[in-house]
Amino acid sequence: MDIEVIGQKYWLYGIRGTVKDVQKWTSTSVQSSGGSLQRVADGVYHMNAPQISSTTNQHQEFWIVSASGREWKVAGNYDVRAGQTAFVIWGNIKGNNSGYNLVIKNDTTGSTWTNADSLHGKINRSGTGNLTFRYLIAMVIGVLFITITSHPRYYHDGAMYVGDIVVPCIMWILFMMVIGFFHLVRKIRANQKKALSEILNVIDKNPQFVKSLEA
Repeated sequence: MDIEVIGQKYWLYGIRGTVKDVQKWTSTSVQSSGGSLQRVADGVYHMNAPQISSTTNQHQEFWIVSASGREWKVAGNYDVRAGQTAFVIWGNIKGNNSGYNLVIKNDTTGSTWTNADSLHGKINRSGTGNLTFRYLIAMVIGVLFITITSHPRYYHDGAMYVGDIVVPCIMWILFMMVIGFFHLVRKIRANQKKALSEILNVIDKNPQFVKSLEA
């Protein structure tokens, strides 16, 4: 099925069927930090032991098998068990042959999951170019304003103390870069949320499409 997501032509496809071969396992990663050799006196040293920490990660894989025999492997910690009915929908911008899992739904329980990381970069970057341009303009205007309105000190020989202009300009640019970065991240997250909402809305309004995934 072809749809439009934030101005981009997107294709959607997927599979609906029975959950089978659910496999769960854990893995543990160990990290160490610190640790040093401290000289206390001549020939006397004290060893500070490193701090050891570990993280346990949960993993899961399962298959969805359609009525026609198609199979699709899903990796992720989703609340499913063997025998339940579920569907996965993947997609990408038109022109790309391979797609990525966007929506997973357990029809038996009604639980739905979305994967923002699977959205195409053009979706994430929608409107970010204009946002960046606006911040660059703000930086230039700020630098010009500081330059025009500043009252730099002068040395006895009449030379201008450039730091009175340069330092405020640098501070202004750094400030705008920090604010712009957080604004950019918020914009990307808003794009992802809007895109996934549009995709879910299309799916909800097209039960025939979901039904076709059983073939």
